[in-house]
Amino acid sequence: QAQSAAPRAQVEKIEMPSAKLSTSAKIKIAAFIGVLCLLIAAAILPITLVRDARRADLAGRIESILPFEHIGKDAWAIAKTANSKFSVVADEPVDAETALAVFREFCNVRAETYGLDPASDSFRSVYGKVTVQVFGSNGGFVVSDLKAADDLQNPGKVRPLD
Repeated sequence: QAQSAAPRAQVEKIEMPSAKLSTSAKIKIAAFIGVLCLLIAAAILPITLVRDARRADLAGRIESILPFEHIGKDAWAIAKTANSKFSVVADEPVDAETALAVFREFCNVRAETYGLDPASDSFRSVYGKVTVQVFGSNGGFVVSDLKAADDLQNPGKVRPLD
């Protein structure tokens, strides 16, 4: 094999700058992350405390909401930031009328807890944002997305759960 007579190119070695951060840069980054965490906590903490206080009030009034026997605290749950989802398990068969009654009572107690008046506040603020699930020995029902006061008396607005 014949080698080319052309001179070989010399590769120039390039000096890369150091990737290490200075101590002051590390301190600034840590301070920024710390302040960011404090701001997030300051925004979330009041919302969480108010939600939990209202949830405790609702939990203390569960017996007045339920028209049937249940096994205690493990039989129900209140969820979402606005405490707008209520699920309960009955020890007996339930029907659409029972689910609707639980929905009405939960919404009324929730409205009282939140300082809402079902007579004067909008239907949506009291009833429209709430979801109630009632499970019984014969299946379950969900009540949600009601649009008008007439819906509160209409078992046809209650959907069976599969």
